[in-house]
Amino acid sequence: MVSDAWAMSPRLKRVNVNIGYSYDPQDTIDRSNAVAEYLKRVRGSALELQSLQLRGRMTAPLNSAVAALTQLTSLTIYANCFLTPETLAAVATFPRLRSLSVHASSIRDSDFATALARSSAPCFPTLQELEIRTNGPLFAVLLETLPVGVLAKLRAELDRCSRGPRYLKGVFELLAQKTSHSLRELVIEESTDYEDLDSSAQSQASAEWYPLSLLKPLAALRELRRFELVSTLPPALGDADLGELGKWWPYLDHLNLGTFDPEYLPVAWQIRLTPAALGAVAKYLPRLTGLALPIPPSDLLVSSGQPDTLKAQHTNLRSLAIGDVPDAAACAAVLVQAIMDFFPLLTTLDCPAVEVAERFTVLTAHSTYI
Repeated sequence: MVSDAWAMSPRLKRVNVNIGYSYDPQDTIDRSNAVAEYLKRVRGSALELQSLQLRGRMTAPLNSAVAALTQLTSLTIYANCFLTPETLAAVATFPRLRSLSVHASSIRDSDFATALARSSAPCFPTLQELEIRTNGPLFAVLLETLPVGVLAKLRAELDRCSRGPRYLKGVFELLAQKTSHSLRELVIEESTDYEDLDSSAQSQASAEWYPLSLLKPLAALRELRRFELVSTLPPALGDADLGELGKWWPYLDHLNLGTFDPEYLPVAWQIRLTPAALGAVAKYLPRLTGLALPIPPSDLLVSSGQPDTLKAQHTNLRSLAIGDVPDAAACAAVLVQAIMDFFPLLTTLDCPAVEVAERFTVLTAHSTYI
């Protein structure tokens, strides 16, 4: 328990509340209402309050209490279906809000738009960082409300969609219009698995899973430093496409397109990236310090010792993630050497195979003392 002297301090700047779970629903409701009463008191006494983190069930009084905290600069709400469209719309008009992290999957785009229409205040006027779990339609409506040239970091966890990611073309166009000169970091977390797709989408999924044509609007994000596409399925990108990404984003220093994990791949899924992609990385993405690509580690073994290997050296890369390695004990030494041939100054190798990680540690430790 926190003493009243601290909980109600006029100098209070941050509040972190986890309402928790109870087998008795009324107990959870009572806790939520108690938090609402506390926030009402804090609003009147702690004029310097800037940050609120809230997890758990939100009753109507708690939704109202949060909606009234217009002085906040940072807000995190993980309340699943208990966050109302009206509260999210109120948060959108907070005049000083710079950072927002919210789970909003249960909110319909039409309800959010209706709630927004009740206010004439500008939306997200100072928002620089947004982390959101959302459905596609709500994501589009929310992006439409953003001012131009303010948002710098975006992490979007997208709900499952039986049609696949094709609907994102318009969303990416909106994002480019709003953030072409401001966005530095973009992380897309795709929740859809192959089994979630309808039969017609499954037949085309390998070719339509985040191909270059879908990502094309993002070419306008000229200031991008970090791009991550987190998915159980590898994108439909080939070796030459990495060169295009380098042309789009000349300042990129972190690229994560996932790693190769056959456990989640349908039998007929086509893997388009080969070790030749590393040549494109070296040529067109020379500023990269972090990289993850869905290239089968066994393909890197095949490329080891070939003359073209030296041409693909990338001397800025410090961190690399690869997928699991079958029979790692037998091939760890050769694989790690092949990786070091490509990336001689690598300091971190993220691999599920313990043997590979251990071999890398030994090799880099030895290099340090030479």
